[in-house]
Amino acid sequence: MDRFGQLVTVLLLITVAGCATPVKVPDGDGIPESVDRGKALELEEAGEYAAAARQYLGLARQEQQTERRDALWVKAGELLLLADELDNAEQALNQATTPLTDLQLAFRQRLALGELAVKRTRPEDALQYLNAPTAETPLTQTLMMRLHRLRAEAFTLNGNALEAANDLLLLESLLGDEGAIAENQTRILQTLSPLSDQALEQMQVLAPETLAGWLALTRIAKAPLGAAQFQRQITEWRNRFGDHPALQQTIERLRTRPAVEPLRPHKIAILLPTSGPFAEPSAAVRDGLLAAYYSDAPSNRPELAFYSVRSDGTDVNEVMERSVQEGAELVVGPLSKTAVTSIARRDQLPVPVLALNQAELGDHITLPINLYQFGLPPEDEARQAAERAWIDGHTKALILAPGGLWGSRVATSFRTRWEELGGTVLEQQSYDPTKSDFSTPIKALLDLNESQARRKNLERLMGQKIKFEPRRRQDVEILFLAAFPRQARLLRPQLKFHRASQLPIIATSHVFTGSVDRAADRDMDDLLFCDTPWTLGVERPSMTQRNQIRTLWPKSQERLARLYAMGFDAYRVIPYLEWLQTYPSERYEGETGHLVIDDRGRIHRRLAWARFRKGAPDLIGFAPELQELEEERQTAPADSETEGLAIPTAHRPVL
Repeated sequence: MDRFGQLVTVLLLITVAGCATPVKVPDGDGIPESVDRGKALELEEAGEYAAAARQYLGLARQEQQTERRDALWVKAGELLLLADELDNAEQALNQATTPLTDLQLAFRQRLALGELAVKRTRPEDALQYLNAPTAETPLTQTLMMRLHRLRAEAFTLNGNALEAANDLLLLESLLGDEGAIAENQTRILQTLSPLSDQALEQMQVLAPETLAGWLALTRIAKAPLGAAQFQRQITEWRNRFGDHPALQQTIERLRTRPAVEPLRPHKIAILLPTSGPFAEPSAAVRDGLLAAYYSDAPSNRPELAFYSVRSDGTDVNEVMERSVQEGAELVVGPLSKTAVTSIARRDQLPVPVLALNQAELGDHITLPINLYQFGLPPEDEARQAAERAWIDGHTKALILAPGGLWGSRVATSFRTRWEELGGTVLEQQSYDPTKSDFSTPIKALLDLNESQARRKNLERLMGQKIKFEPRRRQDVEILFLAAFPRQARLLRPQLKFHRASQLPIIATSHVFTGSVDRAADRDMDDLLFCDTPWTLGVERPSMTQRNQIRTLWPKSQERLARLYAMGFDAYRVIPYLEWLQTYPSERYEGETGHLVIDDRGRIHRRLAWARFRKGAPDLIGFAPELQELEEERQTAPADSETEGLAIPTAHRPVL
């Protein structure tokens, strides 16, 4: 089924969702009045949830009657969730009889387990608990509201914005307070914002009237419009969706946001090196930028002026000043870390600068206003790999990375994010990337050495040879692999040979050359990795430009595809730079990923995911985000100027 067909299916499901209405009953927790819980109620009303939960746990242990005991276990679990004692909550909830005979209590138990999964960022597990109740289940309005809130959170974590919005629409029908309705409507807009402009437009045609109105309003909210243009579009929206339930205060919240005019310079200076080690990557960035430029309407095209700069950054400030004197209103470049760092050390900039790498400066250094830093740092990819592995339900990981500074940086980024999420790194090993035999670090990683040591001890004790089959460690759930294509193609079969064929492996874009080679990648099957939409062939309006570049520069496009994509995005994102920085939760759907800007002007990319199948990447799509935008963490400096550019060794926003 194509993407449009999938959207149609989702909309049809949403149209019929929520048709079965459970029986409504008054609020209550199922604990009879005969149970003496005065102290527990007092603590609960005071907001001391953990202490109240312990009162209920004590009552449950003393209770002899099964139904009352189950109600006490569930109540204790609910309070422990409020206290964020997740492990204790899980233990209490699982003490209740399975299956529970009381339908409402059983539903409350499932709600609590679903909330537990949401708090642990396990959306798939949560949705298994949060399926719709049967028509016979007696539900209070409070429970129904809680159900839809939790489902919306789980769908959002899972990247299913449309399903999340549907549950928020169902929730709104249960809200009576105008303030709560207004907050819920803001959440609807925020939930739909990650959808691309194209998806919103397609779904609007098929959606029921109310949802169609929200989709149209989301498109307006996402666009970087000036005040007059925004007012005109809101008036047109009101004329079309006159009976829409959106509150006036919801519209006013959008109207009163600071207007951010699109950044449209009349002349742009492009500062790139034309000789030395950066000549080839600079040419790829330039050609990607020109592909985007010539695909623009002639009336929208600014004047472009190209300037050559040295890779070491010694002349970059001088050249930038000259370009401004000659009329440039925005600068794109330079490309090397050294040159970008030189610009970042300035007190101020004469015009906005979109640098094509990230400066090597700590977060304590004040950066000049109007500096935007756009690169392809491998650390970002490693952090996304950690998030993806966690969302997929894994908690115990191994790390295998090459020796040297690049491997150390990537491994450290994965480990740091993994441990922040609550994961455990059981073992980390490094390998020599110049070699072809990686059996030593693999054996150490999988504890095969210990298995062999146990055999030798047994043989010594028994005084004879014994039949032996090495057994790898069984406590690991996923392996993070940092490698370039040559090493990955050798490591994958060696891992299989050492009894890790069933161990899930996750990696960054560096394992893929950028072009399909089924023969060379035949052993890479099942390996999961992230990469740019351009490289993975994610459907975009720019497919024509991609194909043109492949035709014009077939050889370099294979090796430098990600740099062509960066050049393409560097031109297309310019009108949205100020908008994205003003509203950090906004998104731009680019060829290098879904782009966001943090408060220091650094552009971060949310990449697409693929899995090798029969020697070729099989596109999966974008993973959900664990949070809107994290504060970027300081990482070690690169060991070479080209690191962070993702060079393999062998216009529309989404807000």
